[in-house]
Amino acid sequence: FDELKQELQDVLAQELERTGNQRQRMVEESNLGLEQATNRIELINEKLRQEEKRRTDEEQRRYNKAEHVRQLLSELADLVAVAESCGEKLKEAVQPLEAAVLTVD
Repeated sequence: FDELKQELQDVLAQELERTGNQRQRMVEESNLGLEQATNRIELINEKLRQEEKRRTDEEQRRYNKAEHVRQLLSELADLVAVAESCGEKLKEAVQPLEAAVLTVD
């Protein structure tokens, strides 16, 4: 954009001498067009920044969710291991009772 702006200024500097009584109008229209283009570019750049922020926030949210899922899976694996261990201990504790019930019959 800066290159185009400079090119416009160069052309205006060269050609304004030939415009005669239209000179002021040409300068005003040029300035207005340049201002509108600058505003539009700023608006586009702001939208790009907002989109990038939204994308970055979304990536962070996904990462946080994935990290939370990994943590929950780890906790679940620990709980399953504890439950399996308790199940084995329960089997061992019940064996003498089962033997006693079978001998009574």
